[in-house]
Amino acid sequence: QYFKDKALLTEACQKENLPVKFIRYIYWVHKSVVGKKLYAESISRGKGSAIIAHLGEGRRDDPYNQREFEVVKLLGLDLPHINFVHGVGVTEAGLEEMGSKQMGLIWSPFSNLLLYGQTLDIVSAVKKNILIALGSDWLPTGSRGVLEEVKLARNYILKMKLEEDIIKYTGSINLDEALYKMMTENPAKMINHWRGVGRDIWSNGEAKGGVGTLVEGAMGTFIVTSKVDQNPYTNLVKYITAEKINLVVV
Repeated sequence: QYFKDKALLTEACQKENLPVKFIRYIYWVHKSVVGKKLYAESISRGKGSAIIAHLGEGRRDDPYNQREFEVVKLLGLDLPHINFVHGVGVTEAGLEEMGSKQMGLIWSPFSNLLLYGQTLDIVSAVKKNILIALGSDWLPTGSRGVLEEVKLARNYILKMKLEEDIIKYTGSINLDEALYKMMTENPAKMINHWRGVGRDIWSNGEAKGGVGTLVEGAMGTFIVTSKVDQNPYTNLVKYITAEKINLVVV
C-alpha cells in the first residue's frame, strides 16, 4: 500500500528525511515489486503460474549477492513457485529456506563459470530439495541453448566429482536422467504447469493439460532425434546437438 501511494509514502517517510529521488525510486520501481507480491499470493490460491527473476549472480562470497535473498525475504517474496536465475550468492541458510518453501533455481553454469569462475553449489541446492532447471542465461556469455548448456553442466559435474551426490539427492537412476529432468519435468513444476494448469489436476488417471511430460492430455511439444546411445537420457544429454534433431512438434 505504501509503495503504490506516493502521497502516503512521502508522509510515512517524512521523519526519516529521505531524498526526493529515493521516494521517486520506491514509487516507480518498487511498485512493480508490489505487483509481483500480489501475483505470488494469487499463485498460492491456484490462480497464477510462477515468477522468475535474476538473483545472486556473481561469486558466492560476494556480500551483495548474499544479501539479495535477504531483501526477497523482507519483501515477503519467499513463496512457492518463485524461481531465481543463478542464485550463486544464496547462502546455505537461504538455500534451506528456498527448499522448504518450494522455490526453484535456474542453473546457468556456462555464463557463471565464464564470468565469475564459479557457479551455483548444485549439490547443496538439490540436497535441500530445491527444484533445478537448466537455462542458457543469454547469448553474450551463455550457451546457444539448453542442449549446449546441459553438456557443459554434465562435464562440470563429472569434473568436480559431484555425480554420486547429484544422483543420490535427486533420486535419479543416473546423472543423465537427473539432467534430463532439469530440462523437462523440473521447469514444468517450477512454473506450476506440471500435470495440470495452475495446480496438479488429475481426473480418472488422466492428465488435464500440463507440460514437461508425454502423457494423454498433456501439451505434447517434443523433438525427435537421432539415436546415438541406447540409453535415452544419455542419448539426449551427452550426444544430441541441434544438427541431430530430425523433427520438432509443437
